[in-house]
Amino acid sequence: MRTRVLIVEGNPVFRGGLKSLLGSAGLRVVGTAADATAAAPSIMRELPDLVLLGSDDPDADVEAELDRILAARADQQVLLLVGRHSRASAAQLLLRPGVRGRLPREVTDDHLVSVIREIGHNDEWIFVSAPQASLPSLLTSERTVLSPREREIVRLMARSMTNRQIARTLQLSDGTVKRHVHNIVAKLGAASRQDAVHRSALTLPPDSSP
Repeated sequence: MRTRVLIVEGNPVFRGGLKSLLGSAGLRVVGTAADATAAAPSIMRELPDLVLLGSDDPDADVEAELDRILAARADQQVLLLVGRHSRASAAQLLLRPGVRGRLPREVTDDHLVSVIREIGHNDEWIFVSAPQASLPSLLTSERTVLSPREREIVRLMARSMTNRQIARTLQLSDGTVKRHVHNIVAKLGAASRQDAVHRSALTLPPDSSP
């Protein structure tokens, strides 16, 4: 059975190239979209085997895009295709549920196709391609470093907001917020939700403290 792929990519030329490449390789492209918000209806309708999430903007909030994809379908599998100057925390993203790998946008056509095919046949492996010099930063995760989205959430936690209230404020699903809160507590080594708020005041930069 052919792997069914949905492409999320902001660059229309690159998006079209990906669609043509995957189609000619025998993969089934079930849809394309410029961003995760636009892709959400197709994700819920088509239930793709894999979402190929591309980003070439160094300042793009890749984690927020992931949140929107997983809000549309909690068990969706995602392959990241990002630029070499992306500021997204590689290690943290690779630990996110559903993320199956991270490839550079400069990856060869054959390698991209082979990884997508392998993901379709293997439920356990994470696929990473990166220059050797970038491996230390790619594979090292500072547990106390909160992502931009997690910093947003911990600030709202400090206001005694419930998960549901946070979800409404940030326009996320309750499940997505619950997952973020769990990650925040784990990263900070906190004993409770309130303890995480106290610890975050010591961990975050002064201008980001809740």
